[in-house]
Amino acid sequence: MRYGSKITFLFLAYVLCFSALSAQNRDTLKVYFDTDVFERYEAGMLDAFLQERSGDGTTIEQVTIIGHADVRGSDAYNQNLAEQRAKQVAEYIAEQLSSNKETIIRSLGEEEGENTINAERLAEQRRVDVVVLWFDPMPALEPIVEEPMIKEPEEDVITIDTVAKQNVVLEGLSFIPGRHYPTAESMPILFKLVNTMKKYKNLEIEIQGHICCSYDAEDGMDNDTGEPFLSRNRAEFVYDFLVENGIDEDRMSYVGLGSTQPKVFPEGSDADRQANRRVEIKVK
Repeated sequence: MRYGSKITFLFLAYVLCFSALSAQNRDTLKVYFDTDVFERYEAGMLDAFLQERSGDGTTIEQVTIIGHADVRGSDAYNQNLAEQRAKQVAEYIAEQLSSNKETIIRSLGEEEGENTINAERLAEQRRVDVVVLWFDPMPALEPIVEEPMIKEPEEDVITIDTVAKQNVVLEGLSFIPGRHYPTAESMPILFKLVNTMKKYKNLEIEIQGHICCSYDAEDGMDNDTGEPFLSRNRAEFVYDFLVENGIDEDRMSYVGLGSTQPKVFPEGSDADRQANRRVEIKVK
């Protein structure tokens, strides 16, 4: 039998993104069910799994729940049974976490290519996969020093092709995860951008903010403002920095594009995700 088509929908809408300074962690728990049921499963193991990944300040960013059924029964029956199992686990997880998380539910029905009637294999197929994306604890937010920093030499500029007008990625510009403030190591690239705007006095630009990972949401959550406008706020920070350093605001605009224009898709590594977390300069 062939498995039914995937059914994907957003179960809880509020998104928490990039809330820790360390790399993402991804773990999977398999929750097993008896034959032809979706109400009964081992909740104790699921409780321990969630508690381990949400205790001591760790942050669960996203939960993906994938329902499965064994090969016995019709396609439609298996699809519905797998979906009911996934929903049942999703409701339980929402209660246990006691806060809104981005939860993605997928119902795969019976597994592709499976045609065995072996009892052990059938038991393995009757399950829900709970995939949790989580971060280590985030250190306390430190105040941002807003005093002017020493500027780089005027000749230190970014190469701009004003004829081809190709977008320029601000290489080396990194932001504190979950926040719209750049890291201290990123400040030189911002001063280079100031010098560039002063050198090309007629240059007009659009500052474009990008994030990774949140393909089901318009933008990421900004922990500084509590609003889901992370990419926009990062672009706005660059805009404000240029204005504060003498660049005419009429020469610039900014926009947050969220994760709608990834450079790498799908993201298979931290390097891929880092490539998608960026600010680009579009020459008007």
